[in-house]
Amino acid sequence: LQMLLKLHVVMSANSIQMHRTLIKALLAQMVFPMITLCIPLIAAAAAIRFGSVLPPALTKIGGQIGLIIVCLHSPLNTIAMLLYVRPF
Repeated sequence: LQMLLKLHVVMSANSIQMHRTLIKALLAQMVFPMITLCIPLIAAAAAIRFGSVLPPALTKIGGQIGLIIVCLHSPLNTIAMLLYVRPF
């Protein structure tokens, strides 16, 4: 951020806005997938730690839902880029 402030004199307003947008997109690309990877892991760890009281059929469905959530990290990267990066 300090580098951007020092370069503020040199760069145009459009370039500064583009850099800020790309930084937001990169942060979203890191946060969204991390959340989708951590939620099933935390749920599985809690089930192991506290003991699963669900019937086996629901446990199997929960595992499949966890797998689906984990597999969403690539589409979420694409969505983050589409949401944050506008054509320049």
